Order: sequence, then C-alpha cells, then structure tokens
Amino acid sequence: MGGKVSSDSEVIEESAITWRTISALVFAAAVVQPLIIYLTLVGSPGLIELSLIGWGGGFGLGYSVAIFTALGSQILWLVVILWTWISRMFGRELSLKETFMIYAFYPSTVGTSMLFLIPIFRLYVANSIIVEELGLAAHIPEWWAPRGVDAEIVYRARGFFVRPMLLPVLIPLAVTILTYVCDLSLGLFAYQRYAVEEKLDFPAASSYARGLMIISGAEKRGSNILMSAAAIGIAYGILSWLLPSLTGIKVLQLLPRGITDFTYLIEGKFPGASFGIDFTLGLLVSGFVVPLKVLATMAITGIAAYTIGNHYLVKYGIWPDWAPQYGLGWNFARSQLYWWTSVTIGLALAAALVPLALHPKEVVRLFTFPIGSSAGVRSGATRGYLFLCIFLASSLISVLIFHLLIPGFPILLAILFVVGWSFFATMASAQASGVTFRGFWVPYAKESMIYYSGYSAPEAWFGKDFLMFSQGGSAHAASLKMAAMCGVKISDYIKGFLIASTIGMAFGFIYVSLFWKTAPIPSYVYQFTLTGWPIMALEMSRWTKWLWTGVIFKTNVILASIAIGAAIVTVTELLGAPWVLISIVTGLNTLPSVSIIQLIGGVVGFFLSRRLGRERWREIAPIIVVGVLLGDGVVIALGSALSIVFGSVWSLPY
Repeated sequence: MGGKVSSDSEVIEESAITWRTISALVFAAAVVQPLIIYLTLVGSPGLIELSLIGWGGGFGLGYSVAIFTALGSQILWLVVILWTWISRMFGRELSLKETFMIYAFYPSTVGTSMLFLIPIFRLYVANSIIVEELGLAAHIPEWWAPRGVDAEIVYRARGFFVRPMLLPVLIPLAVTILTYVCDLSLGLFAYQRYAVEEKLDFPAASSYARGLMIISGAEKRGSNILMSAAAIGIAYGILSWLLPSLTGIKVLQLLPRGITDFTYLIEGKFPGASFGIDFTLGLLVSGFVVPLKVLATMAITGIAAYTIGNHYLVKYGIWPDWAPQYGLGWNFARSQLYWWTSVTIGLALAAALVPLALHPKEVVRLFTFPIGSSAGVRSGATRGYLFLCIFLASSLISVLIFHLLIPGFPILLAILFVVGWSFFATMASAQASGVTFRGFWVPYAKESMIYYSGYSAPEAWFGKDFLMFSQGGSAHAASLKMAAMCGVKISDYIKGFLIASTIGMAFGFIYVSLFWKTAPIPSYVYQFTLTGWPIMALEMSRWTKWLWTGVIFKTNVILASIAIGAAIVTVTELLGAPWVLISIVTGLNTLPSVSIIQLIGGVVGFFLSRRLGRERWREIAPIIVVGVLLGDGVVIALGSALSIVFGSVWSLPY
C-alpha cells in the first residue's frame, strides 16, 4: 500500500513517475505559485512579522528574501498531506516513492516563482531615484535592465515580449537552466562520495525520509509519535503566531517564537557584543538529530564571534559605524560586512581545498568512482563521466554567456571559478549537510573573484547576477539520500526534477505576466511594491557599492583565515574529527541565536537518549522533528493564506 522500502542494492521495478505525482506538481505550480507571487507583491503583515522575528529585524535584503520564501517553504508538508488525503479518497494511497517525488520536487515547481518577477524588480531598481543618488544608474547595462526611454516602453507594454526586456529576461532564464543542470550533475557526484562512499548521516534528509515513510504508510512504527508531535507543532503554531498575527493583539502570543534579543543588556558595557536566543520550537527539536559535538562547535563559534569578537571589532575601530540599540540581527549583518565575511571566505576555502591537498588520492578517486542507481542498476564509470561531461559543458556555456556580456573580463579566471570553485564548494557544502542539519553557502564567492580579478569596470558588479555559481548540488545530494531511503531510482529522480522545473517555469511565466497585465508593477494594487521595494532597492544598491569599493574584502584577514583553517583541518584530521572546520564555518554563517537553541535541543536530546535508550531515541528523534515541523508548517501555511486574503481586501473598489 505504501510501497516497498529499499536499500541501494535492491532492484526497484516500480516507477516513481506516475500521473499522480505529475498532477500533484502541476497543482503546486497552479495553486501555490500564484499565492507566493501575490504575497511578494502585496505583502502580508503576518508574514512580514514572521520573517522579522526570525531575523531579528536587522536585515534589509535578508528580510525581503524571507518574505519571498516564507509561504512556499511552510506549505510544503500541507501539499504532501493534502495529496495523500485526496489519493485515499479515490481508493488508492500514494506509494512511498510517489510521496517522496511530491515532497522532493514541490520546491522546484514553486521555487521558480521569482524567476520572472526579478527582472521587473531590476527594472524598478534601474529607474529608481535611489540608484541615481548613489551614482550607480549610469553604470547599469541594458542587458541588466532597461532605463530611460526603453524603460518607458516596457512600463507601457507591461510584458516581456518587448525589445528592451528580452535580454534582461532571456539571459537569467538561460543561466538558471544551466545552473539547474550543473547542480544536478554535481549533486550526483556529491551523493556518491558522501552518502554512499563515506556513509554520512545527512541528519535532515534522514529525518524527513522517516517522516515520509510514516505518512505514506510504508512504515507503521512511529505513526503515533508523528501525529503527537504534529499536534504539538499545531498547538505551538497557533499559540505562538496565528492568534497574535490574525488578531493583531500581541498579548495573545502565549508561547515564544523567534529571537528574544538580550543584546541591550550587554552592549552598554561591551559595545558591539550581541546575544539572543531564538525560541522557535522547530529549531529546538532540530537539535535532536545533529551530533551534540557538532552543535557545541557551532554554538561556541557563534558566541565567540558575535558576542566576544564583535566587542573587539568595535574596540579597535574595525567596525566604525556601530551604534547601540540596533539589536542582534543588525549587528550580525554589519559585523559580517566589516570582518566575519572575510573570515568565512578564508575558512571556507580551507574547508573545501585543504582536505583534497592532504589526500591527493581522493581527488583522483573523486573523478573515477562509478555512479549507479539506488538499486545498483547500470552502475559504472561511464555514467559518472557522463555527468561530469554534462557539468563541464553547461558550466562552460555559462562562462561564454558571461564573456559575451563583459568581453574585457579575464575569461580564464571566469572558467577557473565557474568550473573549479563550483565543484569544490559543492563538495564542501555537501559534507556540511552530511554532518549538520544543513549545508553552508560560501559567502560572496562571485564578488570575491570579481574584486580580486583587478577588473575595475562597474558593469561586472551587475554581470555577477548572470555569472553562474553552482552550489545547489549539496541539496540534491541530500535529496538523493532521501530517494535511496525511499527506494527511488536515480533515473526517476532526474526525470522528476526536469519535469518539475519545466512545469514551474511555465506557470511562473504565465502568472507573473497575468499579474503585470492586471495592474502596473509597482502600483497601489500591489502594496508591497510601494512600501517594501524602496527598502530592497536601497539595500541592494548599498551592498553593490560596498562590494564595488572593496569594503567587504580584507585580503590579510582572508589569507590568515586560510592559514588558520588549514591548521585546523590538519590537526583535526590527525585526531579523527574532520567535521570540526565544517561546523565552525556553519556556525559563522548562522545567527548565534539559532545555533544556541539548537545546542539546547541537542542537550535535551542527550538526556532523553539516556532515559529512553540510545537506539530507541535514534529511532524516534527524527519522527519528532518532522512531526513538529509538519504541524507548525500547516498552521503557518493556512494562516498565511488567510492573512493574504484579509490583507488584499483593502484594494477592492468597495
């Protein structure tokens, strides 16, 4: 009824690609995508608040990105449950493989919702008075966004099929497709190395796979635990967000959610120091499935950097514009600008490259191991080389596009970055995903390459948006780990991704075009374009100028961090703890409020494992995590839909 669970060595005859999985993906694109697009245009007080309490209120672009993605991520489990229920109503339950396909590729269908909205936002930015005042307008190329008379033509037509808008739409579309191809190819390599060869746990992926097994009926044990945890998640979502969000009455928030910021208690005596705890229940329980040593390393790193380290950045004048009462989120972002991003770049380079230098045979093995399906079918070096060739071809095509846009930029450097750094950064991120609850993203990699290239023409800072940097392979590696646990063949996984991406792009184009034809963007009909887009344009322009002038890049700090990272890797490899530097980099990239609550969750999990037994706890912990996230996500998804409806009534003519 739920499908047979299979290991990598079993032959799976049944296909995961069925009319039911395809119809579920079409449903996600047809129903969820317009909600996400509409949300980004009109805004939602409830979701804006949700994103702010999650980020500490200190970000401009970060806060906007949170709004863009909040509804799409939270509604995922709701779609899975809805389609499971619909299938049962028609007399046949979804198999485990079908359930996995819906869960895994729903993000691919709704994630493209921003692809066609971003060119409209760039059109707004290019013609904004903010860009004019910052002196950036004259440097904006026509292939990034039309300006002046061309912009007026586009605004009158309100469509993509006008000459000035063709390049700003087609170029990012081409680069996105090439990135998808590279991500998938590299994901297959990373999966083979870290899930199959090194047998890393991939805590998040393994937890979600267990949840899917129970929801689909493939695994009966644990269903009561999942439902109980989901009930807790539902109650938490209602009491921590839904009631105060829909009513606007703050005292109805009966349970804590988001960051409780204690920075104001310590910054008077220690300027720059930041501290807070994010009491979101989902973050707490995520600590149940990550090794305690990893969580401790992440939390210690965050406290050392953003509490102790930030104070010394202010004390020695490295962080010149610090001011009190801005809070944890702001301090996190600004201290990264002046110091911690350079540290992270150096440590990430060491984490990605030094292990390969210490073990050169690993580099050879990386390019020679065979890749096969989850059932062991058609394994061999031929398939591995095929994926490598696909990655090389697509990445080189993306370099050619960048070269045509900016012919003066050193093309060999672009090739080295797009091909070489994409590959090794993906490997490092996949390893992080294998030992922590998520991978890490190497910050400002493209910007670092452009800055240190010596190329000074300003158009490079706009061209970076069209320079491919593939690091999404780590997410594919984790999903392939789930696929193997759910008995899904690699060939079905590839087909599912291609189908979902195609469906998502098609619906994304249709819906954005319809919204644009319905009313101008920006306009009063889409409220957030008048209230939120100016903030986003300001933050985007300011960061572009900071990157352009090199404020964010400190060469001596990057080089010193590479040396320190190399030393850490060398020592920890000898001690048998290669996870240490990955955990440190992840801790630097994570708000300390998040790593602290995850550590608390890890400690709680440790004592529960002592009480219940280690094996029993390892069995039920992932189920608890999925259940809480499922219940909380369902509440937020339903509440978000209500918030959108209530928030859009104001624009009706009556």
